[in-house]
Amino acid sequence: MSRQKTHGTLVELKALAHLHKANVRLFEPFADGKWFLQNDSYDNLWRVFIGRNNHFDSIYTMDHITNMAECQAIVYDILYTKVLLMPDVQYAVERMLHDPEDHRITYGEDEQGSKVVTTEDGREMKLSAASETECVLKNSQLCHFHNITNFDAIQQFFAIHGSAEGYRVYVGLNVRQGVKKPNPLLENQNLSCVRQLLNLGITPFPYKVAKALDRNIYRNVEFDVWHEIRAEKWKAHLLQVSVLRYRTGC
Repeated sequence: MSRQKTHGTLVELKALAHLHKANVRLFEPFADGKWFLQNDSYDNLWRVFIGRNNHFDSIYTMDHITNMAECQAIVYDILYTKVLLMPDVQYAVERMLHDPEDHRITYGEDEQGSKVVTTEDGREMKLSAASETECVLKNSQLCHFHNITNFDAIQQFFAIHGSAEGYRVYVGLNVRQGVKKPNPLLENQNLSCVRQLLNLGITPFPYKVAKALDRNIYRNVEFDVWHEIRAEKWKAHLLQVSVLRYRTGC
């Protein structure tokens, strides 16, 4: 089973089920489920879908998926808001997945004077303060929201010396040469870097992360990791084949 392109069969499924003392309910395309293994002394129940080429998938109840999505969203929210200290995380999820044009979100303040947004379905989210978060930019000096002290001087430097010199001094020398360099400054003091990036059409994190942060979506992280590892193995294999062909002249 550790070899590429090697698949388990119903024989391996039965052996695995006996090992874990699990009854197996087997589902096939366009057919109702039927018992594949049933033992009155086994307490566990596996629901397994078998498709083409002996490919197995687990089947879960909707309640189980709902609970997994809720737990996954809590874990990711703690990571991004409490560990990485990213501002306006849930706001970014709403914009990226449900309101990219910012047409259905309303903005206002709560009774304490804090800035809040209300989604179309009535959910209220408090917007982040600069003092409670960290900038998502590699160089936080370029963000007016997180840099109140000397942002004006940096902005003036870009205005006088141009974007190319500004990149060299503040962004670094790892920017590709010869490409047009847009102004990298996030100039709005009242909007977090996340909100300003979204207004520019730039997502602060990948869409798969946004899906994991949404409590109504369950993202199969294990499958994503497996798929990435498999792709890397195939890239390494193809590279090895290319090098071998080059050396042998084939």
